[in-house]
Amino acid sequence: MRLARMVAVCSLLVLTLWPVPASAVDKVVVRGDCVAGPSTWKLVTRQFDASTLLIRVEINGGVAGQEWSMFVTDNGDKVIRNAKTSGTGGFVRWVRKTNDRAGADDVVMSALNRDSGETCGGSLSFQQN
Repeated sequence: MRLARMVAVCSLLVLTLWPVPASAVDKVVVRGDCVAGPSTWKLVTRQFDASTLLIRVEINGGVAGQEWSMFVTDNGDKVIRNAKTSGTGGFVRWVRKTNDRAGADDVVMSALNRDSGETCGGSLSFQQN
């Protein structure tokens, strides 16, 4: 009986510690500093459903009431192209859904603060699930 319990415990430990293949990533986040100003940016891409990605861009730390132009592409296709005025703390956010393209989705973003000339830019690669 004691041997059976030891075998069972050892089996559970082996199964628990056995390496498991990594699953596909369902969210990628990159961050950075903007140029010629105090702001920071964050670019987030995550799986929304089986065929859709959600792309979010946030800029924070600038001055409230300034206009930011945003341009985001996914594998060269336009996802976001518009302007917004920053709110409290200079915070501004864009969120869009886009098709999950075959293979890797290469998401590129660039932003320009039309009032201060501050620029932000970054990119990420999101592997299809």
